[in-house]
Amino acid sequence: MKVPHILVGAYRKNPCRRWILNFVRSTFNHTVPRIYLSPVVEDMNWVQRKIHLYNVTFGLYMLDWWERCTFNILVIVLMCFVVRYITQFVKRYVFLW
Repeated sequence: MKVPHILVGAYRKNPCRRWILNFVRSTFNHTVPRIYLSPVVEDMNWVQRKIHLYNVTFGLYMLDWWERCTFNILVIVLMCFVVRYITQFVKRYVFLW
């Protein structure tokens, strides 16, 4: 168990050592709950899961097909602008030597 350095110092100086030790144990020894995946998500491969996550994150699952396509085209165009700007920045300022 890795304990942050600050808590180790506080443990040595503080007279309430038992309370601090119990606090550290309860904070850093917790178990991570298992994530339940629905049967629909379990049948998907990695790419399908990422597409599903994208649709759920941005709320695209509730749009019609043409609205989803419009949003995806907008995202692609914006990403092209970002990539173009980054490449111009790298050409201009990084490769200056």
